[in-house]
Amino acid sequence: MLTFLYYFQVCSGGLTNQKIVKPAETSNWTEHLIRLKISSAYPSETIQNMLRVRILEMPWIVSDGSTALKLTRDESGNYLAEIHLHLLRPEMAVKTEENLQVFVREVFA
Repeated sequence: MLTFLYYFQVCSGGLTNQKIVKPAETSNWTEHLIRLKISSAYPSETIQNMLRVRILEMPWIVSDGSTALKLTRDESGNYLAEIHLHLLRPEMAVKTEENLQVFVREVFA
């Protein structure tokens, strides 16, 4: 009966708009800070939303709600994004930073 119910929920869309996440082992998380300079040609809300989506697309980032994104302006008027996040493994820090730098160059240049 349980198998049928599970099958029915999956096939009938019972899991639509649901997140199914296996929690990561918290003792292995690595905190990382990334700073990015972004053109002020876009509204800050747009930049924040696009960065959040991009961050959530990376499966090695722990999406437990602890990711923090702060935008400020520098003396030339550009945005400075400061992103605090947790990674599943320390060696993913460089990959994450490079990935976000390429994203910023391609999207906000």
